[in-house]
Amino acid sequence: MELFRYNGPLAPDDTVNIRRKELDDILQFMEIGNLYSAILSPRQTGKTTLLYQMQHELCDRGYGGVYLDLSALTGLDEPAFYHYLCSQIEAQLEGLLDPNANRNIEVTVGALSFMDYLEAVCRDTPQARRIVLMLDEVGGIPDEVIMSFLSGIRSMFHASQRPSGGAYKKLKCVFAGSLDLLAATSRGPTSPLNNILEIITLDDFSPEQTESLVDRLTNLTGEQKEALSEAIYHWSQGHPYLTQRLCSLIENSEEYRNESIEDVKEFVKTLVEDHIIYAEIEPNLNHILRYLRHEKDGESYTRTLREILEGQQTRGGVTLQDLSAIGIVKRDGSYYDIRNEIYREALRNHFEKTLFDAQYPSWSTHILETLQRQSRLDLHQFPGAYQEDTRTKFIDEYPRLNLIYHADTKTLQVAEEKRISEFNAEWQTAQNSMTDNHVEAFQGATAQITQLLCQALGFKPLEQSNTFAQLYGQMLDASNPAFRLNVRPHFPVVYAYKADFNEADISNISGLLHNLGMQGDYFALLVAFENPEHLRRLVDESSYRYDFIVLTRNQLWEILADKESVRRLTEFILAQVDLTRVSPFVTGGPVPEKMFFGRAGQEKTLLQSISRSSFAIIANRQIGKTSLLNRFHAKITKDPRYQCFYVDLQSASK
Repeated sequence: MELFRYNGPLAPDDTVNIRRKELDDILQFMEIGNLYSAILSPRQTGKTTLLYQMQHELCDRGYGGVYLDLSALTGLDEPAFYHYLCSQIEAQLEGLLDPNANRNIEVTVGALSFMDYLEAVCRDTPQARRIVLMLDEVGGIPDEVIMSFLSGIRSMFHASQRPSGGAYKKLKCVFAGSLDLLAATSRGPTSPLNNILEIITLDDFSPEQTESLVDRLTNLTGEQKEALSEAIYHWSQGHPYLTQRLCSLIENSEEYRNESIEDVKEFVKTLVEDHIIYAEIEPNLNHILRYLRHEKDGESYTRTLREILEGQQTRGGVTLQDLSAIGIVKRDGSYYDIRNEIYREALRNHFEKTLFDAQYPSWSTHILETLQRQSRLDLHQFPGAYQEDTRTKFIDEYPRLNLIYHADTKTLQVAEEKRISEFNAEWQTAQNSMTDNHVEAFQGATAQITQLLCQALGFKPLEQSNTFAQLYGQMLDASNPAFRLNVRPHFPVVYAYKADFNEADISNISGLLHNLGMQGDYFALLVAFENPEHLRRLVDESSYRYDFIVLTRNQLWEILADKESVRRLTEFILAQVDLTRVSPFVTGGPVPEKMFFGRAGQEKTLLQSISRSSFAIIANRQIGKTSLLNRFHAKITKDPRYQCFYVDLQSASK
């Protein structure tokens, strides 16, 4: 059984339950005070645990204590809300309520009838010195109910202050909450709870209380306990959840179990960083950081916290009150400061990550463009704190790029740098030749680009080339087994020696293909140096939309820089052509004999057994019956023992 508990409230008799001095203050206030009480404290700081302790001690003092958890009541309508409260009061005061009294909770359907019900409860508990309602998580009260409910509480308080207050003098209410309670108690004179509550805030654990928790760790020397207490308090500043969490992490660590803790400060720092600050899931941090993304107030919260982190002295205001209730800051003398070192480091990390997330898209674009132009990039141009994150995120974003990282110079390089550099140079030469109207230079540069593409793709450039109407094409042998699309094995890559395109250019491309010896069944890769999108649109609107694939400079670069160049080309083709047009697989009609079929077992059975048995092949449509018969027919006819006839009876019924 684990020693420490950091999730959920602790039972009054739990061994790691630290008694808070505020409990004694509230109990004393119950005796002599006139106001109701409000425990205003952030989540996971011990409010509910304190209420459990209070209920336990109230019973010992002859009080009737009722704990009401309001956190899950948001969706209830008004009658259901009050019915829940009454049923809880009846159950928890069962031993104190007069069994002969008549209280019908079914008629308690609103604030007024609830006031009448509480008056009856106070009257029907003669053995109880007081009735104390402990209302936890005020934010859970349904919106349609909260104002009338709190107004009813106010009315009962005022009644208790009058000489004729009667049974209400016996009633005390204790509210507990964080930002929700702050909103209900201190937002101007319109709040029903205004001026009727004594506000109590919970202090964090003291160094002595932290040390009392660490004392429960038995596998430590006295010196180690002292050092651990100091290290834990340094990071948590006594925050109850964080203190218990760190003690639990220590208890479950391998170093503690093996009694091998050496550098205590570094040990605790590692636990904090690995399991809290940089952990993917840490409920406490996730909760407080969620407020920084709040649609309404997140911007002002963020601005104020940045100012505090930068060392600016901040005195007060609504934003700081909210941040204090949330638990991110606390008052330190006349000013506010971040609540503890864990929050301080977590906020810095959060703001750095927020900045990184905002900047990264533009950095990613810059990296890609630089690699496309220069084949390598120096990461020193980015802020030092973000260089490693930038590198890893870019590699995760482009896992297919074949990149090399030089850690000594912090340089990112395309693996095929020589090939890419040659491509960039030839592309520039081709563009310049277009401007200078130098046709031979254009053809020479594009022939070199074709050569580079073939090297990356495992294709072979063929000698056959031709020009036609400002177009230059060269045939390729694409019979690489890795290139599995159902297109002709020999096709050209065509370069457009112009910047503006029209419908006539599409016909000119078909004319070029004709000159290259292609008679119908056209397929070609078109490379446009200018306006590729316009050329692609013209192709899409023509009858050649499935025959001509338009590629840009950046797409050619990606093919050259990809770890799997053939796969990248295939993806570019499929992005422009319906898969059914180029799929290597057969979806209509029988599968050709030379293509993988997947019925080898049934085919073998037929061939081995046909000499002694007849067969009926029974299956649904498009399962492969005809393909299987075709395979069987092709092989059985080669056997001289058989005279085989294939009869298709599909149309015989007519």
